[in-house]
Amino acid sequence: MGSSESKIEDFNEEYYGLQKKIKDVEWEYILFEIISLENLPKEFLGLDNPDPTIKLEAIGGSVDLPITPPPNECQFVTRWDAKTPVWNELGFVAYGKGQVEKVKIKIMDDNKILKDTLLLEKEVPIPKDIGKWSDEMVLKEKDLTIKFKMRRDTKPVQNEDAYKNMDLKEIKFNVNGKVGHETGIQASLKYHQAESNTKAVMYFPGLVDTFRHPHLLDLFSSEGFDFYSLDPHGCGRTAKYLKDPRYAHDVPEQNFDAYIKDIDKTIEFMKKSKDYDSVLVYAHSTGAPIFLNYYLNKRENDNSIAKYFDAVIMNGPFLDFGGDATDGIGSSCNEFILESILTRLPFFASKNLNATSADKNEFVMFRARRWILYNTPVDSSIICSTNTTI
Repeated sequence: MGSSESKIEDFNEEYYGLQKKIKDVEWEYILFEIISLENLPKEFLGLDNPDPTIKLEAIGGSVDLPITPPPNECQFVTRWDAKTPVWNELGFVAYGKGQVEKVKIKIMDDNKILKDTLLLEKEVPIPKDIGKWSDEMVLKEKDLTIKFKMRRDTKPVQNEDAYKNMDLKEIKFNVNGKVGHETGIQASLKYHQAESNTKAVMYFPGLVDTFRHPHLLDLFSSEGFDFYSLDPHGCGRTAKYLKDPRYAHDVPEQNFDAYIKDIDKTIEFMKKSKDYDSVLVYAHSTGAPIFLNYYLNKRENDNSIAKYFDAVIMNGPFLDFGGDATDGIGSSCNEFILESILTRLPFFASKNLNATSADKNEFVMFRARRWILYNTPVDSSIICSTNTTI
């Protein structure tokens, strides 16, 4: 065995081994909902609104796994210049079952230059009941008041049976994709159809993700939608077809144009399947700029294809995807949205943009959450790349 093949084998053993270790932990986790945070003190001699952030720690719940940040810690995104901040997202801390009795809550005034100012630090007992939200809880420090709820769970949101019951069919497209030094990589489309459905959803996962959300499939199926989820070549589940998985999820030649043929093949397949009354795009994370790059290209070169889509939903769209990648697709996409999409398509977008990175020998907390909450089967889990979008 050559040194290159040996390195690839070591890489696979390390990453898939970590996935299994994460799944083997008997996890318990707590969800944290912020209802309100009021009466925050002003900063800089009372002239400016504060920049609050909230940190959670399940005390004593550390797990001996290379996960960054530790799963028993969580920090909400700072709300800048916020007199009455609002957090729509849920906090999440996880730990080994039976390890934790209390959660520490810290409220900080984030400061980019000076040391953060501690506004509140208190410990609260974890909920006794499992699988249900607690009553509203209140903590105070002088006039500052935070109201919140917690939910303690020991079971994942989904399990392996739920994935099998999605009953998705798969078709592979020969797009002669190039990933790293390898060529001939196929794209993969998974889909679910019902004879009575007259509408369709085309789902674009994040760059390193794949579709694994049974509840979303159930929602669209109940509303009369056929469902199609594309993993372009080298992305998502197609990574397992690579000889060297270290190249998985790299944008080929730093240009999303590499995925145009993959999307063309998907639309050809959908058109041959049915003449749909309407087609909805659901794009998550990096799936948003991948779709928008395609839409831009087709609007300029083949507007009949661009008109195939009736609406788009963007969930956490990663529109500021690197300056070099896709020749600055981030700025192009933002300009395009302002000038075109808002006047052409029903458009819904969240503002939860985030990107993080992982070194070779660690996993970002995002991935651990996926395995803990959704109990993703090990053999379908995705290798961690250097760039991970949320």
